[in-house]
Amino acid sequence: MRFSSYRFIIWTFFLLGTGPSPGLAYTSSDYYQAGLSFYQQKDYSKAIQYLKASVQMDPHNWQAEQVLGYSYYMTGDNAEALAAFDRSLQTNPDNPNLKGFADNVRAKSAVGSSPVTSATAPPPGSGTAEAPPVAARKPVPSSIPVVFSNGRWANFHLGVVNAGLGDMPAAVKAVQDNYSPSVATASSSGLGFFGGGEAGISLDPENAIGLAVNLGIFGGYKDSGTILGNTFSDSFAPMMLALEPLYHRFILMGNSRLRLEAGPGFYLTSLQADEVQNGATVLSGGMAGFGFGGCLGAGWDIAVGNFSLELFAHGRLASTSNIQGEFQDSSGNTYQVGLAVDSRNFMGTTNTSSIGSGGVRWANVDYTGFDLGLGASYQY
Repeated sequence: MRFSSYRFIIWTFFLLGTGPSPGLAYTSSDYYQAGLSFYQQKDYSKAIQYLKASVQMDPHNWQAEQVLGYSYYMTGDNAEALAAFDRSLQTNPDNPNLKGFADNVRAKSAVGSSPVTSATAPPPGSGTAEAPPVAARKPVPSSIPVVFSNGRWANFHLGVVNAGLGDMPAAVKAVQDNYSPSVATASSSGLGFFGGGEAGISLDPENAIGLAVNLGIFGGYKDSGTILGNTFSDSFAPMMLALEPLYHRFILMGNSRLRLEAGPGFYLTSLQADEVQNGATVLSGGMAGFGFGGCLGAGWDIAVGNFSLELFAHGRLASTSNIQGEFQDSSGNTYQVGLAVDSRNFMGTTNTSSIGSGGVRWANVDYTGFDLGLGASYQY
């Protein structure tokens, strides 16, 4: 596997960029204060979203649980309200006002309560701690789009990808070093297109996990020529299927956020092999192999309603080998063929039983490289 300088640049960027950012990180108290503000404005749906974010970050925030219960009560969801009240009282049992209100709601629920109106609303600050002085804390994150506090998302994206392709460039060089262009030529291209999607779930407003699935299509390797009167041409076009479990770190910035991510990967190569000699097709069909690696990246997400639009860049270390397939000869006999290179780095196919002897080894198709793209996520 060959390593180029941009890989080290990407890894350095990741190590420098994924550290904590306390100046931009919001706390459970911040989300509680924002939720309390929405509750006092009678915007109960937004209050619920911010208060849920608060208790996600700190399950012992009994004040947030209490106002969360009040917010559910105001929307008519007594079951969720009582569950929130019970969690608040479990953390802070010395709250007689809340206990009395919860008992009253429970009793009314048992016999069927009347519709909730503003006249039955609990006092907004009842049983809650005083808010810290404004100067003593960061501004509440009321300007952060609610979409970024939603717990799940589905993402679709596309872009361009560049990969080293492992032994393919080395095979091109072997042809160029051993034959003049009038005898044989070869080329390889690691530039391609990719598309895919990701599903994820938030652990809290600043951390999440997801599973990305991507498909990349590359030009691959081609050669052709005439040696001792015999013409030939070979084409090996790889496709990369990547499955990458990812950890995401978000840094919130108003109506947008910086996203840093990293994770391991499973990489499958699906390769179309075509070999022609003297105008006759010797071999044509699909081959497959797999390998493991990892990826890291950064993106910029901008909120647009329940969606976010994103621009991103990824780097990956990935290698696949043992690429092989089953074929039939003209007599109908089945044989197993692998993609291989010899001691001089010439690339071709051969029976898998021959690989590992006589200087012949499995060819490596390396997807180490980077991609750039655009995407859209639906947050719910």
